[in-house]
Amino acid sequence: MSEINNIPEYRKATFEDVWAALLESDRQRKENERILTGKSVAIIESKYKAHGNDIPKVINKAKTFKANYPEYSKHNIYLGLASMVFYSELEKECINQGIAVIKQVGETAVVNYTNLKTF
Repeated sequence: MSEINNIPEYRKATFEDVWAALLESDRQRKENERILTGKSVAIIESKYKAHGNDIPKVINKAKTFKANYPEYSKHNIYLGLASMVFYSELEKECINQGIAVIKQVGETAVVNYTNLKTF
């Protein structure tokens, strides 16, 4: 978790900055954004409106990533779910599963990485 704390974009980006990066990523890679830093990989699933059935899909992305990119097998893999709409129950379940929550609050993207775990 300390590596993520040291990434200034996670704390200071506006929602538009994060959303623009995710949209650009969608055009290039379709489903998710991969952020590589040092020995860590962050896989962020972006949705307009997240649902509970997205959690297993997000977790499965870590398994798929490890299978498709064995050169990153020794990296820490972190997962995130970004959405413009989040239900409080879903946010709690993401946190319980160790998945970061990225949501819009006003003009800002807020990242909740409480209980973040490596996959």
